Amino acid sequence: METLRNSSLLVSFLLAFLIITSEASQATRMTEKLDSSCNTAEDCTIQNRHCPPGLIVICASHHCTCIH
Repeated sequence: METLRNSSLLVSFLLAFLIITSEASQATRMTEKLDSSCNTAEDCTIQNRHCPPGLIVICASHHCTCIH
């Protein structure tokens, strides 16, 4: 019984760790610079800048950027 509890605790800890690191990884990918100068989001679209699925392109600080 003690072995089962220790195993369950270890699996729970590892699962929580993987979820947290996955969310942190997604947060860093949420904003992604595309290295293009722009004045509006339309400029980014005209320059044919694409974002990964689930992200949209905007013009922020004169750079095309993908955001969530």
